[in-house]
Amino acid sequence: MHELSVARSLAEFVCEQIAEMDLTHERVALVRIRMGELCGVPVVALKTAFSAVIIGTPLQNCRLEVEVVEPVVFCPHCHREQEIASLKELKCPVCGARTPKVVRGRELEIASIEMREVGEAGANLVG
Repeated sequence: MHELSVARSLAEFVCEQIAEMDLTHERVALVRIRMGELCGVPVVALKTAFSAVIIGTPLQNCRLEVEVVEPVVFCPHCHREQEIASLKELKCPVCGARTPKVVRGRELEIASIEMREVGEAGANLVG
């Protein structure tokens, strides 16, 4: 269950970041991440695992929003970046050349953390 370890690491990192700030009257409402399709973690499985690992933490009841980053390779023949349609073959969709240099699609990064004051419906952007 790769998604469980990813969810646990993500939750621990966010908890560490908010612990360093003076946010005693605020709760995490939303964590937004950007995740490359080549990470090998299904979005639904990650969201389910995240919901499970945040129980009993400062993140309890926050939502996880995932922006999936499509894989992009650099084609040595076309000399430009190309979005690929299939993860099965790393080939340029224009000329068909092998394109082993992946430019995007492997990342897993936190885009933002939204906080809300305890007892209020509004959210504040933290990072």
